[in-house]
Amino acid sequence: MFTVKEVCNLTGLSRKAILYYENMGLIRPSKRSDTGYRYYSYEDAEVLKTIRNLRSINFSVVEIKELLTADFSIKEVNHFFNKKRNDLLTESNDYFFLSKKVDYIEKIFCESKKVEKTELERKKDKPLLLVFNMQNDFIYGCLRSNTVEKVLSPIKNVVSEAWRRNIPIVHVCDSHFQGMDPDFEIWGDHAIEGSTGAEIISSLLNIPFEYIIKKQGYSAFYDTKLDEILRFWNIKHIYMCGVYTEAAILQSTLDAFNRGYKVWLIEDCITGHKKRGHENAMENMASYCHAGIIDSIRVSQEFQKI
Repeated sequence: MFTVKEVCNLTGLSRKAILYYENMGLIRPSKRSDTGYRYYSYEDAEVLKTIRNLRSINFSVVEIKELLTADFSIKEVNHFFNKKRNDLLTESNDYFFLSKKVDYIEKIFCESKKVEKTELERKKDKPLLLVFNMQNDFIYGCLRSNTVEKVLSPIKNVVSEAWRRNIPIVHVCDSHFQGMDPDFEIWGDHAIEGSTGAEIISSLLNIPFEYIIKKQGYSAFYDTKLDEILRFWNIKHIYMCGVYTEAAILQSTLDAFNRGYKVWLIEDCITGHKKRGHENAMENMASYCHAGIIDSIRVSQEFQKI
């Protein structure tokens, strides 16, 4: 179960937005404590993710409520989305991208109408893509490395391909509080919660994703819900891309290996803060964690088979 804060971090929605959707009848917490605290299940988080996706293609709250609560047939759902696609044609300057986004969200929504996320559905052997620290401070700001530029295009291509193939995408992001984090002694102030520097870069933020894992340590598993989410989805293979190899990616790979996951490192989509640190980390992950090394072209080919 997730607290309000945890489900906010996972979905990227604000507390105010979640409470608003609750007041509008779109979502209801699965549990309340004796003192009134709200707790949300994984299923609740999936509903909030659906709401977030629908809002991103200009569905109104009234339209979303109708989609979520009415007993529509698949044909009626298709009609609903076709109307939105036609609206975008007359209203949007970026019709092509938004239309593709509508196609993707319609497909996901129709699948959920046919089959709820039952145990059988979750047992499909589907991989997951972890995208590390693609935040403004790391890519354009205080923690930028000269090696970052070369991985941006391959990362965007892999994330886009994962989206097209319905591979779950999870962003792993640093999240710190001003003056309260020992991490600052090494790296200086960065990724301050609520700042522009902590935001995911715009070129990736507009590609639909599943969840955001906010971390204060190096590892994506440390003091987060990542392991629980992966087990809920029955994920066994994790593909990794992003920055930086010798810190977040190395520590996350070690923790993934210790938890029984197979890690695949997309070598042209990963870079270190320093060249030597990157090379040593890649060698250690391959040698001691049995991590597979694969390039983005091969990854795209593997995703197309799923």
